[in-house]
Amino acid sequence: MRKKHDESKIDRGISLLVSIILVFLFLGTVVFSVSHKISREMSASATQNLNESLDLIKCTIEAILNKEAEYQRLMAQGIRIHPLPSWINIGHVRHNHFKFTVDARINCLE
Repeated sequence: MRKKHDESKIDRGISLLVSIILVFLFLGTVVFSVSHKISREMSASATQNLNESLDLIKCTIEAILNKEAEYQRLMAQGIRIHPLPSWINIGHVRHNHFKFTVDARINCLE
């Protein structure tokens, strides 16, 4: 009788241990899958934010370059309207950009 009682306690202990292990395995699987899903969503969000930031930087640089080109055009128009003194030389450097140099041999009596 005592053997049966001891065996039933052991069987109950083993079944309780197995059920506890199964519960922890289930909870571990749920936690892992949720963290993996959140990690993927955060990566996608970070990539989207980076793309938006790069687009904003690109548009800002384009606007700055357009304003610089407009300024260069206005300067060129102003130079055409008002002739420059002979001691200022203008050399065409590249497309829509001018290089201004001042002759170092300026005669103060001119």
